[in-house]
Amino acid sequence: MKQLYFLSLFILFAFLSKAQTITDVVAKQDGNQIIVTYNLQCTTDAGIGLYISEKGDGSFTGPLKNVTGDVGTGIKPGKNTIIWNPLSEQEMVAGDNVVFRVVGLPKFSGFTDNRDGKTYKTVQIGNQIIMAENLNINRGNNWCYNNETTNCTKYGRMYDWETAKTICPAGWHLPSKDEFENLLQNIGGGSSGGAFNAIATSGKSGFDVLFGGYRDKYETCLNIGTTAYFWSSLQSNPDNAWYFCVGLKYQGANMMGNLDKRSGISVRCFRD
Repeated sequence: MKQLYFLSLFILFAFLSKAQTITDVVAKQDGNQIIVTYNLQCTTDAGIGLYISEKGDGSFTGPLKNVTGDVGTGIKPGKNTIIWNPLSEQEMVAGDNVVFRVVGLPKFSGFTDNRDGKTYKTVQIGNQIIMAENLNINRGNNWCYNNETTNCTKYGRMYDWETAKTICPAGWHLPSKDEFENLLQNIGGGSSGGAFNAIATSGKSGFDVLFGGYRDKYETCLNIGTTAYFWSSLQSNPDNAWYFCVGLKYQGANMMGNLDKRSGISVRCFRD
């Protein structure tokens, strides 16, 4: 039997950038529906998603599908309402620490690399425009995970650091350590766990991380499906460079500075 049972409801709000802010969020149960009201401030029409955590532990699922009202794309600024029909989406919703999150969803666009004709999804996060997919051009020192072309198709290619510094197309560049730290601040508020929750949930932050693993200096491929690695342009010493790491096992997103430059990892290009 389908059941809807809440002892209490809590709300969190999230913002995508300085140009899009969500405040004054209130949720209440009305029969078998959840009604969420919020105030949206934005300079252009926004995309809005509703997420839920039934444990209140910061792990959210969504965006919820069976929702109506001011949700999805093209949402206008002002006082808005979302109506969720939980029992049309799942068998039971219950708990004494249920948390909802109203999230400003990113707007995606595209970029075509004229060197090989590949088109990449791009997204603006804060004031940064970023490729929302891993680079996949066969130039310089690069590899597919375990030399399987299907892995390049899914995860992009892995590049050594010297190649990564020059592999982005004209008008784009390999991000600096500071640029990655700015990204982490925008999507996680300076929290490794907050950044992980935003970056590892498809469509939530817009970065859409792919856990493509890496190729070490001994030519061994490791950690596909569990960890994502992205080169920055800053070396930490003559042999190693800084990189951005997102890990499922430790559920964190951090900058690290101890990866051998001969290793092969992913590249995300930032617009100049």
